[in-house]
Amino acid sequence: MSAADPAAWRADAIGGRSGLERRLTSEEVSALVAAARATGGRPPEDVRREDFAAPPIAALAAGLRHALHHGRGAMLLSGFDPAALPGDLFARIFRGLGAHLGEGAIQGPDGGRIARVEKADNPTGRGTLSDVELGPHTDMHELMALACVSKAAEGGESMLVSAPAVHDRLAATRPELLPALYEGYWAGVNPAVGGEKPVSDAKVPIFSRAGGRLSCSYNRYFMHAAAQHLGEALPDALERALAAFDAVAAEEGLGARFMLEPGEMLFWHNWSCLHARTAFRDAPGARRLLLRLWINAVDGRDVHPAVAQRARTMDADHRAAMQRRAARP
Repeated sequence: MSAADPAAWRADAIGGRSGLERRLTSEEVSALVAAARATGGRPPEDVRREDFAAPPIAALAAGLRHALHHGRGAMLLSGFDPAALPGDLFARIFRGLGAHLGEGAIQGPDGGRIARVEKADNPTGRGTLSDVELGPHTDMHELMALACVSKAAEGGESMLVSAPAVHDRLAATRPELLPALYEGYWAGVNPAVGGEKPVSDAKVPIFSRAGGRLSCSYNRYFMHAAAQHLGEALPDALERALAAFDAVAAEEGLGARFMLEPGEMLFWHNWSCLHARTAFRDAPGARRLLLRLWINAVDGRDVHPAVAQRARTMDADHRAAMQRRAARP
């Protein structure tokens, strides 16, 4: 592992889940619940950073920001009693902590900034609404967060994988594949959302460096969407590199695998950590529901321009889809 980057960790070296977990103190829990109750009468999405300005919360948020940007790139917050968080108090707390990290992005044509991750009607095939396994990947915005409301009857285990650790492993075992990953490929769009440009203006590197830091942007869906639009197959060198990338990311002991329990929140840096989940099965009284935030970080770190553009493009596409929806008779 890279000694210079604390985000280059192996799960079996940091203790798995315990190496990412931060248990809230009773003072922090009390301050967060009090702040959430004080915002009653307003939708959770209207909660702002100033609503959660109590000193214990500000100190907690500062530590969280440091861990995401300068530490291991992830933090799992535990310590809430779900039974003590009736109604939408949990969502308010989640949104309030996220507001300390940056501006919450809209996550679909409905304009929502707190998405529900659950098995539901899914005509567009979004992973958010499916119960299938999702392999290690990144999304578009710099920071990500999930909060567990309830678990499935079976499955739904989460995983985080250090992107710098994947890079280091490939550099040690298959260095000839790295050039294709640094070159990357074009990015397409979700046809259900649409967009002004069906293919990105430039290739999006999977691995890139800026400001002395390694970043990763890895989502096969959008690469294949671009290839389909262009009427071509992914280059052979890239296909070989992607297969090796997937194999390394799935290696036993590299990624931290854990079940998010009700009342727990997971925050991570999207360019430092890949995320995944196992398939799950719901049953009456045991339906998996997570809440999700996409966050454009305040004072975020330097990143390759094509990677930064992905979040801006998605935000613009969702705003345009909102406008189209609003204009319908």
